[in-house]
Amino acid sequence: MQNPPLKKEKETKKEEEDKDDEEDRRRRKEKKEEDKTEEEKKKEKKKKRKRKEKEKKRKKEKKIYMSKTFLELVAADLLSRFDKNMSRVAVVFPNKRASLFLNRHFFEMTGGEPMWTPAYMTISDLFRRHSLLTVADPIKLVCDLHKTYVECTKSKETIDHFYSWGQLMLSDFDDVDKNLADADKVFRNVADIAEIERDLTYLDEEKQAILKRFFASFAQENAGQSASGESELKKRFVNLWQHIGTIYTRFNQRLKEQHLAYEGALYRDVVSNAEAETFNEFD
Repeated sequence: MQNPPLKKEKETKKEEEDKDDEEDRRRRKEKKEEDKTEEEKKKEKKKKRKRKEKEKKRKKEKKIYMSKTFLELVAADLLSRFDKNMSRVAVVFPNKRASLFLNRHFFEMTGGEPMWTPAYMTISDLFRRHSLLTVADPIKLVCDLHKTYVECTKSKETIDHFYSWGQLMLSDFDDVDKNLADADKVFRNVADIAEIERDLTYLDEEKQAILKRFFASFAQENAGQSASGESELKKRFVNLWQHIGTIYTRFNQRLKEQHLAYEGALYRDVVSNAEAETFNEFD
């Protein structure tokens, strides 16, 4: 039989050991949590560092991108897609001068190594390749326009008086066709003739001067200009506007009979034929 004091001492010692074990487990647990927290902090710092590096890289790339010219970007894109063999690539520019600069960028980016550059053409070249019509000489165009004008208006205006106004009219026709506008709507007769007869001030001085020379309606070139002369100008201007749709149509017919066109008409011809071919594919 154990001695009670000895038994009590053993129990006390066991309790102390249990207490120490518990304290040790608690400390290990706390340390583990601290280690875990520290690890998480390290991971979070690592993530932040990566995000900063990524953002810094992105800004640097953006800066480099923004510092490059458009043609440099085009050259880099073509090289990334076709490498040094661009024998089956065509690049369309507004003018031929741009191709010289693009070739220079190719040379710089490839270190002067041999490469097959793309074919270069202007927008005008591209359309002309797809049309049976030929763009006529500017003088020829104005002369044919004058003939059409005389036929439609029964005017006796000479080519000398008509030439400057004819160039403006031809420019208007060119703009209408290049924008694929509905010519019938653009050149429809003015509904309110009185509006035009009341005021021609919307025309700038240059166009008014051309009208003066064209119609020869102004007897005087100063402030003492006669009202009847101004009225005659308006009358002839309205007469021209009333016939301009017919002039446009017959002028284009005259050119097509000669297999000719002005640039805008050629563009419209190519687009119209392309659309017809596209629609036929789906029939």
